[in-house]
Amino acid sequence: MFERRSGFSVKGYIIVILTLCLTLFMGTAAFSAQTASSGSRKNITGLVKVKGKWVYWEKGKFSRKTGITKRIDGKGGWYYVENGRLAANKTGITKRVDKKGGWYYVEKGVFRKNKTGICKRIDGKGGWYYILNGVVTKKTGIAKRVDGKGGWYFIQNGVFDTRKTGLAKRADGRGNTLYYVRNGVFQRSFSGMITVNKVKYSVNKGVAQKAGSSNSSEKAKALKAYANMLSRSTIELMPRGSKYWTWGMGQVPYTSTLSSKASFGLSYVDTDDIPELYVIEENDPYGSSVYALYTWKNGKVIRLCCGGGYDGLSGVYEKSNVVAEYSSSEGTFCSFCYSVIRGSGITPVLRKETWGYGYIPEAQPNQYYSYQNSKTVEITEGKFTSLLKQYTGGKVLKTITTRNNTAANRAKYLN
Repeated sequence: MFERRSGFSVKGYIIVILTLCLTLFMGTAAFSAQTASSGSRKNITGLVKVKGKWVYWEKGKFSRKTGITKRIDGKGGWYYVENGRLAANKTGITKRVDKKGGWYYVEKGVFRKNKTGICKRIDGKGGWYYILNGVVTKKTGIAKRVDGKGGWYFIQNGVFDTRKTGLAKRADGRGNTLYYVRNGVFQRSFSGMITVNKVKYSVNKGVAQKAGSSNSSEKAKALKAYANMLSRSTIELMPRGSKYWTWGMGQVPYTSTLSSKASFGLSYVDTDDIPELYVIEENDPYGSSVYALYTWKNGKVIRLCCGGGYDGLSGVYEKSNVVAEYSSSEGTFCSFCYSVIRGSGITPVLRKETWGYGYIPEAQPNQYYSYQNSKTVEITEGKFTSLLKQYTGGKVLKTITTRNNTAANRAKYLN
């Protein structure tokens, strides 16, 4: 039998013993858990967040390496670390931390695979290098800077070369146009005659053609055909009988346009050196406008697109084959369609729908769509922006300047 001593009971002894056992068990469990955690850390390599800061670990230890790496949880893309710490303010090209692969473009600490152009290394070494879709690529031709600043620059095997004076095509392979380069820089303001490898070229605003070339002849033919069409008493901007919506008159059938009421303008929309013709009747009998965009194909004037009333041409992305049209609905809704010139017509590739276009306050967020394999797929704004940049090469939408369709203007601009 236990005796009661110093105020301790049997129950008290039991509580003390149980407390000691529990403490010993918890300590052993904590030590085991800590050991297991330490063992698993040996396999950790990548970007990890420690005390609120992102750092680079290699085999479970902090490493002062520099380059791009992924997060250990696999989320997100590739991120740039410098001396083992995330450098979210750095832009330029760099290698991977593990030195695999080539050189990659980083913008504000994040690898950007949708970027194309020339840029410098993050560490400032070397010159300017050409990246295509975020990766340094050994291309030859002219290209813009990734940040869009400056003009166009000549790159030889992926490196900016100031020694180049002569002719070059675009590095991204778009079109076959020849551009005049001097000391590695595209000369947009130059017009005149040059000789390259004993061949004479005519240069107009930096764009070169062989003197007397067939392309120059085709351009002359196109301009003459445009002038002849505009010289007729009437022009068919849309197919006769096709209906279009007008302001306050509902749908009406199209007949023709009096040439005297039309205006015209030229723009180099596709990648050849023959301009497209834009014709618009600003105020038809119904108080609306009717337009058409024409090109020159196989010796003929071809109508690429047209519309009237609520529909219009927003503009074009020159030398990229991209046309932007819109279709509105009495100030409450507007759909912007982006199409690519293919053959003798245009093919829609992207669409943006916006509410509140005009005088009605915006009712709901914009919506974005992509045309894929004859299907319309809704996409995010970011994806839309990225795809539009791919189609246009990052060019800016331009409206086409028009002039009254007079004999004097045709003689001045179509010769």
